[in-house]
Amino acid sequence: MKDGLLTDFLALEIPTVKVPPDGFLEIIGLSHYETINSRIYSYFLDQEKNENISSLFIYSLAEIILEKTGKSIIIDTFEVFTEVSTTKGRIDIVIEDCNNKSVIIIENKIYHHLNNPLLDYWKHYKYKNKLGIILTLKP
Repeated sequence: MKDGLLTDFLALEIPTVKVPPDGFLEIIGLSHYETINSRIYSYFLDQEKNENISSLFIYSLAEIILEKTGKSIIIDTFEVFTEVSTTKGRIDIVIEDCNNKSVIIIENKIYHHLNNPLLDYWKHYKYKNKLGIILTLKP
């Protein structure tokens, strides 16, 4: 589009969309369930079950947090929990490091609108070093 003309834009070749092959969650019809996806994330974050993968996951998450927010959080020895009950709801994923008094609170939103009591989730943990994340396919 040299001159920014609509005709130049319309003359561009439209790329074809490549549909990825179905994964096992698509095959069994469960790819859109947040609880199942949260449990898969927690499995790979579990330091006892998957030490190397867990380290990679948490390091990558910390890097993305730093890049997107400018905030750093120390998470070394941690536990991962799913469906943590609060007074007003359930947190999808919690990554808690009791030694460093740090926590990452994750709300997993795949194909649903956000109507969760996020302030309640935030107040559930008294740590000063905490982060809240909304995992979503669309901003």
